[in-house]
Order: sequence, then structure tokens, then C-alpha cells
Amino acid sequence: MLRAVTLLLILTTFACGYQMVGLSGGKTAKNNINSIYYYLNEIHNNSVDKTITSDMQTYITRFFSDYDSLRPKDNATYELTIALEEYSVTAATVSSSREAVTSNLTLAYSFNVKDKTGKNLYQRTISNSQTFSSGDDTVTDYDSMQAETFASVTDDILSEFKNDFEFNKR
Repeated sequence: MLRAVTLLLILTTFACGYQMVGLSGGKTAKNNINSIYYYLNEIHNNSVDKTITSDMQTYITRFFSDYDSLRPKDNATYELTIALEEYSVTAATVSSSREAVTSNLTLAYSFNVKDKTGKNLYQRTISNSQTFSSGDDTVTDYDSMQAETFASVTDDILSEFKNDFEFNKR
């Protein structure tokens, strides 16, 4: 009798649509009927520093690929244009030898989303900053930490865009 009640309780729980956390398949939207797919129309670097363009394009493409939300233009739900508007690194703490020990990296990306007819649906600029430090004050370590921080801040801004746009579209 206890087995029957337990089995009935388990079947009822799963029959109502309950799903264990973590069993939904991770980041990807492959199984989502209402998935939003983007065609990356353009990625611009309007900042002063043009040396980061390749990294920026790689991070942006990887971010949307991780969510399985990139499609060719004909299969996309929306056309997305992203522009890096600001890229700045400023020394926050300077050592006695006048080397930057900690620095602030600030990024601002603008997003423009159009539907298939070319109608503008979303325009927003999102900025974020993060402090980073070099562990042993070497140039290589500083450059490495700056690159990691750039990737992290870019990911945070892209997540904010994705959450904001997709939440408002649902």
C-alpha cells in the first residue's frame, strides 16, 4: 500500500510538469519552443583602442553560440548590431614605483535589434566596470589580467542585454 501511494505521488508530481533543477539541459535554448535567434549583423569597435576588435568579436560570437542562439539571416528571429562605444583602463592604485597595481576597466556596448522587416525594436547602451590587479607587477601578468577582465565585463554586459531584451519579448 505504501509503495502504491509513493508511486502515485511521484507520478503526480512529474505529470504536473515539475522538473528537477539542473535537468533542463544547461544554457542552450535548443528545446525551447519560443527561442529567440539572432543574426549578428555587425560588430563594431567605436572605441579609441582598435587592438581589441578581434577579441571582442570572438567573445561576442562565443557568448551567443553558447546559448545556441545564432542563426543565418534567413533563419533568425532578430538582427543584432553591437558596438563597443567605450573602452577605458584607468589606474586605481599606483605603487611607489609608479606602476599600476590595480586598475579599473570600463566598457560600454550599444545594442540595436531589428525584426525581420527592419523595424527597430530595441536600442540600449549598457556599461559596466571591474577592477583588476596584477599579482607580481609584470607586464605579462597585467596584460593577462586585463584580457580576463575584458572578457568578464563583456560577458556581464551581454548577459544583461540578453536578459533584458528576451524578458521584454516574452
